[in-house]
Amino acid sequence: MRKIPDKSWIDILRCERFRDQRYRDGCEAFMKYAEMNPKNLSSGAMYCPCYRCKNMKLKNKDEIRSHIANSGFYEEYKYWSYHGEGCTENEVPDVHVDTSHGVRIDDTDINLQTDIGPDYTEYDINNDNEYDIIVDVQDAHAPEDLDRIMKLLEDSENDLYQGCTEYSRFSFMLELLHIKSLSGMANTYFEMLLVLLRKVVPGGERSIPKTTYAAKQIVSDLGLDYNKIDACPNDCILYYKDNKDLQECPTCGVSQWKQQTRSSTRQPTESMSQQSMILAKVLRHFPLVSRLQRLYMNKDTTENMRWHKEDRIEDGKLRHPADAEAWKHIDKTFPNFAHECRNVRLGLSSDGFNPFGVKSSAYANLSGCSTKGKFACPVCGPEFEGLHLPYSRKCCYWFNRRWLPSGHKYRKLINKFDGTVETRNKPRQMTGADIVKLLEHLPKIRFGKNRYSKYESLKARGSCKKKKTLKRKRAF
Repeated sequence: MRKIPDKSWIDILRCERFRDQRYRDGCEAFMKYAEMNPKNLSSGAMYCPCYRCKNMKLKNKDEIRSHIANSGFYEEYKYWSYHGEGCTENEVPDVHVDTSHGVRIDDTDINLQTDIGPDYTEYDINNDNEYDIIVDVQDAHAPEDLDRIMKLLEDSENDLYQGCTEYSRFSFMLELLHIKSLSGMANTYFEMLLVLLRKVVPGGERSIPKTTYAAKQIVSDLGLDYNKIDACPNDCILYYKDNKDLQECPTCGVSQWKQQTRSSTRQPTESMSQQSMILAKVLRHFPLVSRLQRLYMNKDTTENMRWHKEDRIEDGKLRHPADAEAWKHIDKTFPNFAHECRNVRLGLSSDGFNPFGVKSSAYANLSGCSTKGKFACPVCGPEFEGLHLPYSRKCCYWFNRRWLPSGHKYRKLINKFDGTVETRNKPRQMTGADIVKLLEHLPKIRFGKNRYSKYESLKARGSCKKKKTLKRKRAF
C-alpha cells in the first residue's frame, strides 16, 4: 500500500526553499513515492517535475534529483498523475491539500483542485471508477469556466415548458441550431421561426430567445467556438505569432487587406480609411482540446472513449483502429502513453472523407501524388503502369495479375485476359529513401497559389462587379 506524502512543502516560497529542511525532505519523499509507481517504465525513466521540465521530459532518477535541487519543484504540480497518483485503489493520503468543492454534470463529478498548471485539464479516476474533470483554480480562467458550467447545468435542467419531458431549454435550442446549420437557413428566416415558436410554445417568451445571436449564446457555454486567424490571400502564411503585426505577406508581397472603393468624391479621412479595411482572407481554427474535454464530461461518451482499452475483444480481426498495425506500433514505441486508456490518438482517414470538395482528388491531395494516368498508385510508384484506351480516352489498370502468387493458374490464362502470360512479381513498395531520390531533382516549391500579385489591389466583394457576358448563339 503506497502512502501519498505530505504536499504542503510545495507551497514554500521559492526564496526560502533551498534552506528549508522541510522542502528537502519533501522532495526526497516525492522521489521515494515516484519510484514505487507501478506504471514506471522498464528503463527506470520518469517524467521530471522540475520547474524547467514540467513533466515534459523523461529523465533517470539521478537527473531528476539534480534538476529539482537546481531548478526547484514545479509548484503547480500538486496532483502527481505522472508519477502514479490515482492508479492504485489502496493509496492513503497523508495530508489533503484539496481546497475544492464539486458539482455534477450528467452523473460526472467536476472537482476544482489545485492541480498541474494553467490551461491544462487532467482526467482522474475516483473510487467509483467515474471520471473527474480537474481544473486548476490558480488559472485565471477557472472562475469563468465554473460560471459557464453552472449556467450550462441550469439550462440543461430547465424544461422547455412545464410538463415537457422530451426537451430542455438547452437541448431544444441545440436541435434548432443544428437544423439551421444543415439546411443553410439564413438568420432572417431563423428569427422568423423563433418568433413563431415564442407564440406557439407555452411560456415561449421566457424560454425561447428572439434573435439568432441570443440563441447561439445559450449553447456557447459548451466551449466549442472557433478562432479567427488572418491569412494571406495566396495561402503563403498566417498572420499569427511572429507575423501578427505584418500588413503584407513577406513571401508574395500581397496586402493583408482588401480595398473598399467609395462612390463619394470627398477625400476620405484617416478614421474612415481604417473603418473600411476588410481582411482579404480569414482562417477559422477549431480548437481540439476543448472538444476532447467535452467528450469526457459526459458519462456515456467517456465510456465510449475508453472502449478500445477496456471492452474491445482482441481476436485477431480488424474491427477497430486499435486492431491495426499502426495502433500497435504506437503501443510498442510509447508504452507509457499506451498504458493510459484515456489518452487520445488522432488519425486521418481518406475513406469517404472529402475535405477538398472534389471526390476524385481527395486521396491525391492527402498523398501528395497523382491518382490518375499511368502512374496512379502512390504506393507502387514508377513501377505501376496503366493501359490507355484510345477510344474511350481513359486509363485501364489491367495488370492486377502481378499480385497473384507465382504459381497461380490465372497467370498463364491467355484467353481470359490480355493475351499474355504474366511472369512479373508485384511492384516493390517504395521506401522513404526512394521517394527522396525521386524528388531531389524537382525545383524548390514555394507554398501558395499565386492567384494575386503585389501590384494589383484586392477589391472588396461587390465593389467591382463585371458585366455578365451573354453566350454566343449557336449557328446551325
